Amino acid sequence: MLICGDLACRGNKREYVETVGFLVDALNLSSKQAGTIHVVPGNHDVDRRSCTAKKRLNPKKFDPLREAWTKKYEDVLATNRVRGTALRSGKCELNLYSMNSCIGCGEWRMFPDALRTEMEAVVQKCRDTGGNVGFELEGERLDTPMFDLEHIRKLRSDIDDTALESVPIVLAHHNLLPQELMRVEIYTELINSGQFRTSLVRCNRPVIYCHGHIHTDPIEIISDARLESSQLICVSAPQLVEGFNELQFHFSKDDHPLGLSVLLHRLEPNGLVTVTDELRIAFTNRGMFVSEDTTRLRDSFESDQSRFRKLKSEYDSKLASPTTDVEFADILLEAEWHGLVDLEHKASIPSNWIVRRKMR
Repeated sequence: MLICGDLACRGNKREYVETVGFLVDALNLSSKQAGTIHVVPGNHDVDRRSCTAKKRLNPKKFDPLREAWTKKYEDVLATNRVRGTALRSGKCELNLYSMNSCIGCGEWRMFPDALRTEMEAVVQKCRDTGGNVGFELEGERLDTPMFDLEHIRKLRSDIDDTALESVPIVLAHHNLLPQELMRVEIYTELINSGQFRTSLVRCNRPVIYCHGHIHTDPIEIISDARLESSQLICVSAPQLVEGFNELQFHFSKDDHPLGLSVLLHRLEPNGLVTVTDELRIAFTNRGMFVSEDTTRLRDSFESDQSRFRKLKSEYDSKLASPTTDVEFADILLEAEWHGLVDLEHKASIPSNWIVRRKMR
């Protein structure tokens, strides 16, 4: 479970504590699940009044948030580190990482000394004549999202150390690409987003990036044409009052990653939560893991379209013993992820499927 932040408004500690309590109780979270729960702070969770040191960052502004989670549940909130855990089912593995993108939120940008000297004269003149000065002389407070540079390096190192058969999933609050809504405020987008996404793209493998912040739910893919397997899949979560996203990861019979399904669970006007759409994204490096079954299937087609039973018979004719319906259905599903076939009537039992060849 990935919780993208913004549990409170304007850094209200009482709201944050109450929301944490509600989530822990409503979801019936147990300590045994802590390795599967990742939480990050959002910019609205930060009490900017705590950012009083105008010439250095204040990491203590996240302490009340972390305390809320540790008192009610476990230390699952990533603030001053890259938190990493792994989920395994057999040989299939997902590596989860959570990072704090709110390092600069609420902090100060100091004016240059030369500019301050000139401003002091203007401000003093205004005060001498009874004018009202409605800004800080030393600098301005900004809502500036950013990652810690050492955290970016640590994440890249951790991902590079994992096997290619595993899938890295990164959680942070802010979007990597500029949002659709036009913003005129200064520094409202991640100021080191380019550095962060370049680091992930250069992993040259599928990486899933989950985030919130923009209150809309685009799913965007970033790649580098010079890196054949690069694929940074950015999945934006909706507001909880609108629903949530479910990510399903598909692996081959040999436990190799094939792709990702994003199921959009959304609240309907009647109060029910239903799956309104399913988006399938095939991984760019799946070609590294083509099985013998998939290769054999490609050679079994006698026509561009076939019914399940007929194609199964053609496939089984080359084997010492026939496959079961379940085994052959799994072979077809894997071939679909590889882009070799299209399957019609998948909602029905496999014997009703129609298989169309896509690639010769």
